[in-house]
Amino acid sequence: MARPKKYTERWLKRLAVKALQYARETTLPLKEDFASKNKFSAQRISEWVNQYPWFAEAIKRFEDICIYKWLTAKNVPPAVKIFTLKNIAGWRDAYDFKHDGKLAETKIQIINYGANNPSSESAVSTSRVAIENSSEV
Repeated sequence: MARPKKYTERWLKRLAVKALQYARETTLPLKEDFASKNKFSAQRISEWVNQYPWFAEAIKRFEDICIYKWLTAKNVPPAVKIFTLKNIAGWRDAYDFKHDGKLAETKIQIINYGANNPSSESAVSTSRVAIENSSEV
């Protein structure tokens, strides 16, 4: 005989309501904190989200409330907000790389700090380095 389910749909519906209530009442809510306070893992929430579409909707609303509260928090340093939102909201750094296939020419200024007089003309020299396309690389 199989062991009965510990988490029934009825229990999960109450948990969904409890999650939304927790998100509204807590200053800076996190899904992981909610899970640990209710004695299960955040991974378990992900399993329930995949199993029950109505639970996924409730957790989406929970996450929206969390994001809003973290964005509007007054006494949280900006760096903490950014890193937390990267973790809970999937924020990513944007990189704008444009490559047109042409090779660039770069100016490099070499400063000789070991010279006795760094202001002398021999201490500062400018080199031009051209990046060349080599088939041997």
